[in-house]
Amino acid sequence: MSSASSDPARSDLASSDLGARHASVDVLRGAVAVLMVFGWHLSTLPDAPAVWKHLAAPTDEGLTIADAVFPAFLFLVGLSTPLAEAAQRRAGASLRRVLQRAAVRALALLAIGVLMVNAPLVAAPFGWQGAPWRLWSAVVLAAVLAVWNRNPLRTERAERLASAARAVGFVALGAAALTYRRADGGWLRPEWWGILGVIGWVSLPVAAVSAVTRGRRGPIVLALFAALGVYCAAASPDGATRARVFGFDFGSIFGTHTAIALAGLFVGTLLAGPTQVRDATRRLWTAAAWLAGVAALGAALAPAFGVNKLRATPAWGLYAAALTGGAWLAAALLYDGGRVRAPLWLRRIGENPLAVYLIYQLALDVLMLTGRTEVFTLGHRGPVLAVLTSLAFAAAVGALAALARRYGPWPRL
Repeated sequence: MSSASSDPARSDLASSDLGARHASVDVLRGAVAVLMVFGWHLSTLPDAPAVWKHLAAPTDEGLTIADAVFPAFLFLVGLSTPLAEAAQRRAGASLRRVLQRAAVRALALLAIGVLMVNAPLVAAPFGWQGAPWRLWSAVVLAAVLAVWNRNPLRTERAERLASAARAVGFVALGAAALTYRRADGGWLRPEWWGILGVIGWVSLPVAAVSAVTRGRRGPIVLALFAALGVYCAAASPDGATRARVFGFDFGSIFGTHTAIALAGLFVGTLLAGPTQVRDATRRLWTAAAWLAGVAALGAALAPAFGVNKLRATPAWGLYAAALTGGAWLAAALLYDGGRVRAPLWLRRIGENPLAVYLIYQLALDVLMLTGRTEVFTLGHRGPVLAVLTSLAFAAAVGALAALARRYGPWPRL
């Protein structure tokens, strides 16, 4: 994707220099983003199959489609890291500069994650008694999109508008943070950091491992085992992690979640950087063997800790990583090398899945604020309408993302 290669400062998830050879990565990222929207909407319907819903309790066992989406994003963080780093290295970035960019991006994701987690707990947003919390959330998300906007049009007028939008966004974020109060009078708290916050934390050690080892796969394997060791050290006898400080669940974040991303990092080193494998057949076989080993490791750990997303057990994470990697293998066989033309709309979404996530959350807030929630009730009339409305919801978010990519805002986190 040429637009990514021209801007090496783009995020790990939104940045690469793949071109046509690795269209599979864009397609996979786009497919996961669409699956997130489709799956979330379908899971809200009363008669949705259990496989589309998250496991309800920490004592449950299994891996549903809903429970596999988040680890798929984490796997993609790792997979994309060598691609982004390779682009930065070609642009002349030093090791220090690579790590600085990773740290700045992680801080931004942490800040956004904290804001999003605290949104449902806000009382009287901006002092307006009775205003729904989604108003505060919508203002914050719109401000985030404005602050990190890089207008795709790149005309002088578009750049002026983007600069003005960034200024307004900073003011709005400041006002939202300063006026925030919980019902109990408290201020913003980390809680569990949110999806974006977890991605931010995980991206730090993964970027460090990638940059320091320069893609050597032996140290990456050792780092994955070390991450699993963190989980085991933090886990209580019943399998629930107990080391938690300021919202940190060390066993989950720096254990299983980081291990998932490191599994993706291994695959990413086959695609870019000094250890890339240029022979397509050897690359795919190496990736397949690695993913089979990841699944086998998950099976070995399942009896000890179980398979559960809420407990972030190693088997849950490793199984999900292997499945995501298997999806990449299928896409690589189809689309890399130009044998089959990759769906352009999925590639466009896959260029910046974090932007799609933010746009989706904002669209959901606006929909709820307007009261036009009929789309959430059509599924009550049967499974066909449930699937159709879920597909329509995902398509609408995809269309919004396409417009944002063409005209802005198109944030580069």
